Amino acid sequence: MFEENSLIGKISRGDYPKKTVKTKYGTFTMRFCSGKDKTVITRKLSSKLGGVPVDSIPGEFYGRALRDVTLSVAIVDYPTDFPDEFKRDDIEDFPDEEVKNRLFKLFSTFSSDTQDTISREP
Repeated sequence: MFEENSLIGKISRGDYPKKTVKTKYGTFTMRFCSGKDKTVITRKLSSKLGGVPVDSIPGEFYGRALRDVTLSVAIVDYPTDFPDEFKRDDIEDFPDEEVKNRLFKLFSTFSSDTQDTISREP
């Protein structure tokens, strides 16, 4: 159905695009999120918000929660020496907000660029 070497063809076979990001802590690898990943992100975010309506949550808290939940799903490989206690669901406990903000910004750009490429494919 899709061209084998097209981006959407690769994604349809489970070969999702990845982006490697170097930080002062080492190299992180992030993966373009599937529809299922986005569902997981939404569910984790909802759980983190405890069922409280989004309108009643301070924007800064919501933004941090969305960032941390997204990174917990999107990051598929951490630097070798990155502490286990900060991997996956516990990335929110990682104290370097600047690095988490940078990773999230780069992931957001990567995700948007990937989506644009998919949209332009025949």
